[in-house]
Amino acid sequence: MSIDSGILGGNEVNCHLSEEIGKDMISKMMGKNFENVKFKRKGKVVTLASINSSVKFGNISIVVDPHILFHRLCIEKQSDDDLKAFFKFELSPFPI
Repeated sequence: MSIDSGILGGNEVNCHLSEEIGKDMISKMMGKNFENVKFKRKGKVVTLASINSSVKFGNISIVVDPHILFHRLCIEKQSDDDLKAFFKFELSPFPI
């Protein structure tokens, strides 16, 4: 549960197990050449923020950081009118 927002994470949130996941991945890499190491999605640490800030394209879920998106929009704008056009669309991962 997020202290800030009160949003509850489901079973897919596993950041509390990050140390165990990391140790397991390191043990699987031991004795291998780095070019032969493969990382699987089940070894990925999933945070509550990454679940709430993701966009789905077909079967693929892509994590979007709203802060980075905002900074890139500010850099890309050429005028205040451009910025107004950018903000015609919702940028937040959940309704505010």
